[in-house]
Amino acid sequence: MLFVGVHLLKYAVIGLVCTSIWQKRGRQQEEQARIAAELESRSLAVQLADARLANLREQLHPHFLFNALNCIASLIEIRRNSDAYAAVSDLATLLRQTLEMGRQETVTLREDVEHARSYLRIAELRFGSHLSWRIEVD
Repeated sequence: MLFVGVHLLKYAVIGLVCTSIWQKRGRQQEEQARIAAELESRSLAVQLADARLANLREQLHPHFLFNALNCIASLIEIRRNSDAYAAVSDLATLLRQTLEMGRQETVTLREDVEHARSYLRIAELRFGSHLSWRIEVD
């Protein structure tokens, strides 16, 4: 009887140790899965930030910006100060709108039309009578 009791005790201890090891492995696997999911989430967040930045750069075409600044400088040089002031104001509005629109998932029609209007007013100063535009919205 004592022999059987000792063996049962050994099996019980072995069973408890195995169960403990199995549970610990399960917790480690869950922790690894959680860390992997967190890394994936952070990676996606970085990719999203990179995509937004690329989109913003695309919207702010440096070529357009340089041309607008050259146009403003020319207006100042020929002393068309009110036109230069309007162009600086439109450029500031355009840049602000571009930054705000880059942070939003959706843009209202009103915001999009104002953005286009700011862009076109700057282009109109640059191209003069070679550019005419009109925005019609129902």
